[in-house]
Amino acid sequence: SNNDANDTPAFLAEGVEIDRVLEDYAGVLAYVRGKLKSKKNVYVSFDEWNVWYKDRGGNGGWKDAPHLLEEVYNVEDALVCAQYLNAFIRRADIVKVACIAQIVNVIAPILTQGAKAGGAVLIQSIYHPIALINQAARGFALKPIIDTPTYKAGKRGEAPTVDVAISYEPDGTTFASIVNRDVSSSADVTIEVEGRSVTGVSLAKQLTGDPKAHNTFEQTNVVQFTDVKPTVTDGKLKLTIPAPGFVGVKFATAKK
Repeated sequence: SNNDANDTPAFLAEGVEIDRVLEDYAGVLAYVRGKLKSKKNVYVSFDEWNVWYKDRGGNGGWKDAPHLLEEVYNVEDALVCAQYLNAFIRRADIVKVACIAQIVNVIAPILTQGAKAGGAVLIQSIYHPIALINQAARGFALKPIIDTPTYKAGKRGEAPTVDVAISYEPDGTTFASIVNRDVSSSADVTIEVEGRSVTGVSLAKQLTGDPKAHNTFEQTNVVQFTDVKPTVTDGKLKLTIPAPGFVGVKFATAKK
């Protein structure tokens, strides 16, 4: 995905396109399976996904280990990466493999410097939601029923403001990955788990800021997680997602 047009509202609705692609694949797979009267299930391997549009230069000029395709990622890029993962979780019925391209230096969440330059490691904006979702999303993917307003998403027209994925572990531990795509208005979110009550929150992190803000080797913590404090009322979880922003929250639930 890319933001070559520098249309932030449209770019932040990239998840709409990801959902459409996965829905198309699900339809094709179901059609072929029915057409062939087959009992075999074919799944999707989303083998290379990431944001890439800034550093397109590919000529190393015959240098020794040149710096190539070292994309500098910002807040809006991180929110799009979170939407990729949200889509994969929601469609875990067909997406069985999903591999980011790449891990270090080349269009990657981690940048490094050689020993001569100080040997530093830089954690980029996209690292944070990817790492949190990878660590916290466990168990089963739940189907979220989302009631959200829309916002003006540039060339995409109107798009849903809130993007959500939910995972659930047998012990009742639940994780919500939430993106607010709107650059101008925060989103007040209430989460209710059918047949269960929220009993407490064990983790809640948010990422937000100027959509173009990014980390550098000189300023490493411009974009980073901060703690948030959701509230639990009448068995429901309530929190506010900044504009634009990502929140990952893990909470406990119990049968009503």
